Amino acid sequence: MTMINCANHPDKEADHYCGSCGLGFCDECVGSRVFEQTRVCLCPRCGFAVTPIKRYKSVAPFHKNLGAIFSYPWQRKYWWAPFAGVAIANVFLKGIFWGGFWDLPQTVMATNYGFGLTLIYYLFLAFFFFRIFRDSEKGNFDTLELLEGSSVDGYIKPLRELFESLAAAFLPVLIALPLLVLSIQSIRYSEAFGIVHIMGVVLGLAFPVLLIYGFFVLPMVMMIIGVSKNFRAALHPLFIIVQIQKMKREYLLACALFYTIVTAYLAVRVAAWIFLYPEMLALKIFYFAVVGALELYLFMVLGHLLGYVAHQCRFKLKWTESEEKTFEPLVPAGQPAAQTSPPTGADSPEAVLAPPDFEDAGSESEKEETEEEEAAEPGSPEDLQNKLNKAEEKSASRLYNEAAEIFQTVLQHDPENRQALTGLQQIYVKQNEWRMITKNARTLSVVLWKQKEMDELITLYEQTRSFNQDFYPSPEILWDMAAYLENRAEFLEAARKYRELGVVHKTHKLAVPALARCAVLLEEKEEKLDTALKVWEALSARYEIKNVEGVDIEEKIRVIKGKISEDPQRYLG
Repeated sequence: MTMINCANHPDKEADHYCGSCGLGFCDECVGSRVFEQTRVCLCPRCGFAVTPIKRYKSVAPFHKNLGAIFSYPWQRKYWWAPFAGVAIANVFLKGIFWGGFWDLPQTVMATNYGFGLTLIYYLFLAFFFFRIFRDSEKGNFDTLELLEGSSVDGYIKPLRELFESLAAAFLPVLIALPLLVLSIQSIRYSEAFGIVHIMGVVLGLAFPVLLIYGFFVLPMVMMIIGVSKNFRAALHPLFIIVQIQKMKREYLLACALFYTIVTAYLAVRVAAWIFLYPEMLALKIFYFAVVGALELYLFMVLGHLLGYVAHQCRFKLKWTESEEKTFEPLVPAGQPAAQTSPPTGADSPEAVLAPPDFEDAGSESEKEETEEEEAAEPGSPEDLQNKLNKAEEKSASRLYNEAAEIFQTVLQHDPENRQALTGLQQIYVKQNEWRMITKNARTLSVVLWKQKEMDELITLYEQTRSFNQDFYPSPEILWDMAAYLENRAEFLEAARKYRELGVVHKTHKLAVPALARCAVLLEEKEEKLDTALKVWEALSARYEIKNVEGVDIEEKIRVIKGKISEDPQRYLG
């Protein structure tokens, strides 16, 4: 299963998870106790501390939701207010303090105030960029207010994250640049060819490669620092490449869109400078206002884009927010600490960014499960059941990818395992993978049909249709679902299933009986004579038949028309 329900209230989703007894509880069930100055929520069964469950809504891939991403800045009622404010600020800053209205860029005002105010202006946009990123990464896709709930510390942290991102992405460039300059200077004063010339050539060739690398990994570094706030993790090139590999397709598309937006902005900026920066004062004011609005739009869309991608891929990346951690090993007091190798194990970037930790907290129970799995023969019913139990625990802890792998392993031994198919279906629904939902639903519907689980089959059918309107099971399954609904006196729903069978599988042998049964139910049970008349007429015209299951179609049409003409308000109103 993909959702933990409260152990005491099965109809409610759990808000807390107990790693000791493996159960979930809602807010009403858990108790609390104060330890010194800390209030701890406790399990009502075993008394151990429970872990709050964070829920994140599934979203469609960002490349299928580009309209919402590009329209993000104007989703709120007064969306124009921040744009107007930034436009006025840019006119005031560029036009007055930089002398743009008088073409005097070296004025005293520009020298004293222009640079400082410009720095504050762009730092404010950078702050806004990371605020939007953090909100979008957490699944809040509402447009952020320009000054919403910000303290002094709230302004400083996003700016620090921006500088850390730039430093981590372009650190190789920052190291290579002074070495390249020194090499060039040494070559100028050295006539003989030597090691300095070789180093200069190597650095000259490597510098553009490092620059391209910096731009390529910059969005990923921003996501790592924005989510985990861990600068040290973002400094490891191999770790960055591994994260890109986990979401290769999404990252390449996001990176291409990121720099396409930046390039389009620069092109529009140049075009605006050419056409909107003449001698007229009014057009100069308009130019500065347009530039300010464009800059705000750029920062808002890019922040939302990266936050959306990070939220979409959180189950692949398994990131979580954590405090800054050092990589030095912990040693007893009085012993010298030595760190001669790269960080590994619990201090590695992977461990720092790993999600905490339902599975790690229950190591003893996992060891017992591992021993049981080793004792069971591979592929045996006991082994498959152990795997299913483990997969459900992973799914309950929101480790969906690991749970899906275990479910698929079970299906390799037992392709019609209902528990595994149901678990996979719920995972795909949670992750909004509509193609996999449709594919898995076809197999699961056959299994449920064979086992006569009609209620679950109908629920699966309706759920899958909400993701993919083109999904229909086999004619036999549709017929049995309709007959089951008819026996439960749900005649209108039964008629709909009969009609779907006849329309979708119109060449199948059950199509004609299904449409006839649909018309009979509409006429006799629901008194929808106008709709029943259309079904009988379509049946007669399509299949050119006059009689079906002992019913004379022409006579039936004549009778229905007579009833409608006698009381049109009842049957047509």
